[in-house]
Amino acid sequence: MTGNLLRGMFWSGAFDIAPSLDNSILRNPEHLKIAREAAAQSMVLLKNESSMLPFDLQTIIKIAVIGPNGNYGPHYNNGKFDAHLLQGGGSAFVSASQNELVTSYQGIKANVGETVQVVYAPRCYAEDGCGTIPSKYLRTSDGKSEGLLATYYNSANFKGEPAKTEIDKEISHLWKAAIPIPEAGRSEDDGVRFSVVWTGAILPPESRSYTFSVRNLSGLAKLYIDGKLRASNEEGNRLDWNDMATLELKVGEKYNIRVEYAKIGVKADFRLGWDYENVQWMKKAVVLAQQSDAVVLTVGLSGEMGETEAGDRNHLRLFPAQEQLIREVAQANKNTAVAVIAGSAIDMRNWMDEVPSILMTWYPGQQGGNGLADVLFGKTDPGGRLPITFPTSLAQYPDDFHSMGEQIEYREGVFVGYRYFDKCA
Repeated sequence: MTGNLLRGMFWSGAFDIAPSLDNSILRNPEHLKIAREAAAQSMVLLKNESSMLPFDLQTIIKIAVIGPNGNYGPHYNNGKFDAHLLQGGGSAFVSASQNELVTSYQGIKANVGETVQVVYAPRCYAEDGCGTIPSKYLRTSDGKSEGLLATYYNSANFKGEPAKTEIDKEISHLWKAAIPIPEAGRSEDDGVRFSVVWTGAILPPESRSYTFSVRNLSGLAKLYIDGKLRASNEEGNRLDWNDMATLELKVGEKYNIRVEYAKIGVKADFRLGWDYENVQWMKKAVVLAQQSDAVVLTVGLSGEMGETEAGDRNHLRLFPAQEQLIREVAQANKNTAVAVIAGSAIDMRNWMDEVPSILMTWYPGQQGGNGLADVLFGKTDPGGRLPITFPTSLAQYPDDFHSMGEQIEYREGVFVGYRYFDKCA
């Protein structure tokens, strides 16, 4: 294969041309203009009741941009910048710094002029709607320290003498640069193993229903609260991204917590999250929506959870926190447009009737925010067309439309792809 590629390059004269190292062509005004046009012209207008879009800026004083995919902040990746919020993962990802990416909030704010106020609220955590639990709500079993006691074992079964203990302030890890157990080595094969148990207590700040998430793309993870298994992701992969559990907790009470993670594959990662901040963020988002003349809801997926190579989704919906966001904000302000930032089909049945306008932006690139503004305010028509079919229900898909493994069974027989849609139509 390499020989064929080289022969073609020699034949075409590719090696006769000196390489260009002129970095001035990168991100120059002409290229940024093309990126902006491409973003706007690729967007697909899925719904527009009563021709609500484009917004008329002459009648608008305040616009609220609401939703976790609208801007960066504490609602995504523990507040640390990661361009995966606006891009697909794997080979679809292009490394970019934060000042090179125009978010939806930034683009709208930059294109409305000085007479229109633009405000932003995330409403909920991005992706699965859960974020890292702050250490002030965690206590070691002796009650002396914030956080949980982490006990590491040089095995995948939590047995043997502990190799290391430490107090963990944040239960969010991507063990990439160094394995926490030096004895386990740095080999990349599946033989490298370790396990860790976090123990202590959780102190809920108010009485209400809490949703917890155990998230791991590899390995085995379990969450116990007061001795009961609440959530489990025993075969972490890029299909079963996480597991979630909801339970009622009371302020002033202390709940024993035990979290287990075992590395049983090549990579090692684990995050324990909850949705506590979502309640306050929702209240703020609803108030902003009520006070605004127009709302742009920015929801979707990301390149870190849901859309990356070597993976799939086992459902087509947005996570529940985002669906709830759409419904509640749409009730607060009927002049609401939803911008879906994702790279594949989304099942919208639970909320599409609640909003007048839906715009599929895909992952719009570094000028995506400006491109979105051009479409919202009528500077550019959304010129995109769906390159794939969005189902109205999962009944229109084969039972095993999602897959993971070396062998895939096409149970639909000859009715593969659009033949299956035609058959079910």
